[in-house]
Amino acid sequence: MFIQDLSVEQQQVFLYLARKVIEADGVLHELQLGALDTIKKQCEYGISEKEVPLNTLGKLFTTNHAKHATLLELTSVALADSRWHDNERDAIYSYAKEMGVSPQKVDQLKDWVVKNFMLYQEAVKLLD
Repeated sequence: MFIQDLSVEQQQVFLYLARKVIEADGVLHELQLGALDTIKKQCEYGISEKEVPLNTLGKLFTTNHAKHATLLELTSVALADSRWHDNERDAIYSYAKEMGVSPQKVDQLKDWVVKNFMLYQEAVKLLD
């Protein structure tokens, strides 16, 4: 949804971070992989993930918009299986900390993602 607001390098790093979030609970959940695939289709064509040291995230994601967009998209991938697994949450919190974003802001982004998922389900029912 907001991935296209990021630079190509930020998108590449996002793909790496998202993979790490998906792997955090030890299960490669099909719904999470599908969510990541959907987001990847919105990225610059042909990009691949780029691994960076976590302590460089604050230098790479310099605006609040880029930081928050990244964390929101990561949260949507984490919640794609309808679970907020502790390890996934902790990974996202650690990325946020490196970006200078508070856990409270991550929680606000998570609440928005949950509302958005609920609205989507409501719309699906309306279409039946």
